[in-house]
Amino acid sequence: MIISGIIFDIDGTLARTNKLIFETFRFIAEKYLHKHYTDEEIIALFGPTEEDLLREMLPPNEYEKAMQEFYAFYDYNHDKMASGFAGIAELLEFISQYKIPLAVYTGKGKVTAEITLRKENLFNYFDLIISGSEVPEPKPSQLAVDMFIEKFKLKRKEVVIIGDAIADIKTAEMSGITCLSAIWDSYAKADVKRLNPDFLFETVAELKRFLEKHLQPQPNQLNS
Repeated sequence: MIISGIIFDIDGTLARTNKLIFETFRFIAEKYLHKHYTDEEIIALFGPTEEDLLREMLPPNEYEKAMQEFYAFYDYNHDKMASGFAGIAELLEFISQYKIPLAVYTGKGKVTAEITLRKENLFNYFDLIISGSEVPEPKPSQLAVDMFIEKFKLKRKEVVIIGDAIADIKTAEMSGITCLSAIWDSYAKADVKRLNPDFLFETVAELKRFLEKHLQPQPNQLNS
């Protein structure tokens, strides 16, 4: 296969952020809802952005203040509770040599997505960042994939999505693209394996070796 465009997920793929996500949500839930959520209960809520989720759960008069506290907690604790994965920056640097379009498609809201990408020094590798805030439907949805394909005039069969979750596999299926499942930090590793994704990678090094064989240089792609 030829790969001429790549879409990356963030959480569990580009960065180890699960603990930070859980603790940020717990902080807000305990303060405003007086309820303690387990990791499993929080995972079950995944889908909507944090903004949409809290908008549903909180009284309207508390939403704005709670959201600002959510962002502040996430930002302040990022360096303590989150980290990049060894080899990811090197992988993105390697891919950048091929001059192909790179995108992020994440269910996170725009604010927290940019915090993580900037703190891990990954932001500038991407030509398009699509968060859950930019699309009307959460993963799995083909809207973000279509935006990427149309913006860079790509062939659908040459586009891949790299992510750690079931939603990434389903997004690929709905979009007619290929899924490269990255399970080095997946909270749903067993479920991902059961779905038999197109390709499965347990380490960043495995993924890099695969891309070395299939990346298609597009020196003029980003000028279109």
